[in-house]
Amino acid sequence: MLNPPTLIGVLGAPRSGKTRLASLLDAALTDSGLRVVRTSDLSHIHASAQGFPTMQRQTEQTAEWLISQGAANEIAAAAAREVDVVLADGVSFSAVAGYTAALEFRGEVPEPLTTRRIMQLASDRFAAFDLALATLFDPNPEDGTWECGEVHFSALVDQHVHRLLRNSKQPYLAVSESTDSQAEAVHRVIQTARRAVLAA
Repeated sequence: MLNPPTLIGVLGAPRSGKTRLASLLDAALTDSGLRVVRTSDLSHIHASAQGFPTMQRQTEQTAEWLISQGAANEIAAAAAREVDVVLADGVSFSAVAGYTAALEFRGEVPEPLTTRRIMQLASDRFAAFDLALATLFDPNPEDGTWECGEVHFSALVDQHVHRLLRNSKQPYLAVSESTDSQAEAVHRVIQTARRAVLAA
C-alpha cells in the first residue's frame, strides 16, 4: 500500500492573503520537484451557491457544510496516484472560526452542544494534517477598500483561527505578508514534504 501524501493546510481570515500564500507554496513545491494537488477554497461564494448564509450571517449549517465538503475534496485529492503533497486552501478550522466569529459579530451566545459538535467534527479532520499555515490579517490594507464591518469581522475570524490553532496539538506556522515570513513558510512546507517522501 502506498504511503499517503503530505497534507498541508492554509487557513486564515477573509482577505488575509491565504489564497495568495497557497499559490506561492504550490509553485515552490512544484519547482522543487514535488507532485502537488491543490484543493480550492470552499469560500463564501461556494457556500452561498448552495443556499447557506455566509460571512457575518453564517450558521452552524454553513460550518458543517464547509468542513464536510472540504474533507471530501482533501480525501479525493489524497487518493490520486503519483501525488506527493495535497495543498488544501482553506481547512476545517477556518469554518469553525468563521462560525464563532459570526456569532460574536452578531452579539449571539454560542450554543454549547452545537459548538462542541462542530468543533469535534473540525478537530477530527484537522488531525490528518501534517502542517498548517495560518495567515495574519492586516486591518489596514493598502487599497483602503474595506468597509468597517468587513474589517471588524475579518479581525474576529483572525483571532478565532489563531486561538484554535494554539489550542490544538497540530504543528502550525503563522505567516505574515513579509518576505522573510513567506520564505520561512516555503522552507517549512518543502522540508515537511521532502521528509515524508524520503520516509516512504
